[in-house]
Parts: sequence; structure tokens; C-alpha cells
Amino acid sequence: MNGDYQIAIIKNDLGVETNYEYLGVVMEGGLGVITKGSVKLKLNKSANSNVYVGQYVVTDGMTYWDKGATFLVQNNLITTTVGSGVGNVSIIKLYPDTVQASNTTGTKKVEEKGPSSGSAFFVDNRGHIITNYHVVESCNNKSKIKYNDSEYNVNLIAKDKYLDLALLKADINNNSYISLSSDAPYKLQKIIAAGYPFGKSLSDDLKFTSGIVSSLKGVEDDSTRLQIDAALNHGNSGGPIVDADTGELIAVAVSGLRKDFAESINFGIKSAQVKGFLESNQISTKLKISKLGSSGLSNHLENSTIYTYCNWYINRILWDNYYKTITQRDKLKKFYLLPLFNYKY
Repeated sequence: MNGDYQIAIIKNDLGVETNYEYLGVVMEGGLGVITKGSVKLKLNKSANSNVYVGQYVVTDGMTYWDKGATFLVQNNLITTTVGSGVGNVSIIKLYPDTVQASNTTGTKKVEEKGPSSGSAFFVDNRGHIITNYHVVESCNNKSKIKYNDSEYNVNLIAKDKYLDLALLKADINNNSYISLSSDAPYKLQKIIAAGYPFGKSLSDDLKFTSGIVSSLKGVEDDSTRLQIDAALNHGNSGGPIVDADTGELIAVAVSGLRKDFAESINFGIKSAQVKGFLESNQISTKLKISKLGSSGLSNHLENSTIYTYCNWYINRILWDNYYKTITQRDKLKKFYLLPLFNYKY
């Protein structure tokens, strides 16, 4: 594209242009109304794994419109031909790097996976951390956490794909942690959810939402989940849902119904499932904290809940650019229309 643009091609979970599986978002460069955060490419897979079909966004500097195009993928190059005087377009892949890894049978390509971020929390005073597996799945065991304004590497020491739980370990002697409730949850139980919705690009302050336990089952009668009406968003994944009076863990935030389809229907993994997961990996669940008041609970959650991420730099660029663009165009509300029926936060 004659060096005019740098584009990040991402899986479309932004809630806009929902007819397309992938979007090409401008990160650098631009022309007229096509600026940082603008969508430049709209792509769908075809029957041929090397061919994508969709739209190329054309501009004359004042307005913009779509032109249908077919995109050919060959190694680190995407090519297409666009009408309206644009002509041939070449897109060169700059990230992630593709490296060669040798093994006994030959050589294979190993590709670094994309960015991810979410919430997590300590479950003891020895640096053991719980989050969702889908938060760290793409991190290749290179996850990091922010704790007391410092960055730490963490190791993935256990996972359960079915429950969507992951156990991390940081080389930290932390004083605060969230103990698991030994009581079964019940309907109308008052709860607090803590986490980092939309990551630290929104702000670096831990956010709280409150509500009740609405149901003791998840989608399709899933008894490992419970339903809450407290607000959850992207980035809340893996964060604690605690009893509002005791501060004990009731569930781990995991998913919700899309917000243009339903209101206040979100889900957590029950603490009983977390207990079984921890004990299966020889982590004690017997440590308890004293009952906390409202101010004590706030401070305790602040010290126990953490932000986890990998490849954060690129994740922040995408969020910052897209957030600013849709704010400028008065389309902020569209960002929150989640495209999946049961969306993992």
C-alpha cells in the first residue's frame, strides 16, 4: 500500500462489521477520513485456505466506501487488486514473527500468537494465582502480571480446558489472597465482582461491580457455572466474584450473553469447581481470611486481584486507536455489542 498504512489484521470480536470474520485496523498512517483505528480491510475465509474475500475501504480524502476484493495470502504477503483507480495492493506481514524450529523430522514454522489480557487473583500467600484458561491460552507460557506497580513473569503450572481455569505461579510472597467459600452459593446472594474491564488502557484502577446471584446454573443447565447480574466486560475474565459480606470466593468471572441480545446475564465458575481444581494440583484451600467490612473488602480485593497479560503493547495500540476513533464518531455504544451468544470475557 505504498507505505501509507500499517494495518493490524485481527479476529473480529469488536461488535462492528459483524458480517466479517476479520478486520484490518489502521495502526499507523492514513489519508483524510481513514485514520488510526479506522477499518481498512473486511475479510472472510473462503473454501481455499490461501484466499480471503471481502471489502477494501477506499477513500478520496473526504468520504470512504467499500470495494469488493479477493485477497491472496502467500507466505508473508497479502495481495489484491482494487478498482476505483487503486490498482494492485500488497500487504507485507511484519508481526508476529515466523521463526524456524528444528526437530528430528525436519523443520517447521512456529508462529507467535497474538495479545491477551484479563484479570486474576491470589489464592494463597505463596504466589499461586487463578485465572481463566482462555486468558492465557495464547501466551505460550509467557504471561506477566502487574503487582504493586511491578511487572512479574508467571508460570502456567496447571490448566483445565473444560472448566476454563488456569493456575499460575509467581515468585512473590504476597500477603493478601482470596479464600474460597465453604458454603454453597444461593439465589439473591449479594456479590462483588472485581477486575480490569478493557484492560489497563481504560485505566489502571481496579474496578468493582455489584449484584446478586441470579441462578445456580449456566447456559444449557451447566451446573459448574452460576449466573449473576453484576456487569462484566472484556477483561473481567478470570477475576474474582466474592460474597459482599465475607469477601470469600463465590465464583470466577468467565462469560456472558451478548449485550445487544440480553441485559445483565453473566456467568462465573463456581468456587466448588475452583476448589477441586486446586486440590487436584496439590494446592491447599484451607487458608481463611477474617470477615471484612465494606472498606476492608475494598482494600483486600485491591491487594488480591491482579492484571495478567501477554503481548500487551500491541493489545493497547489496538484498543487505544479503536476507542479514540469510535468515540470521535459518536459510536462508542457499538463497541459493547458483543458478537457471540455466550461470550468469554
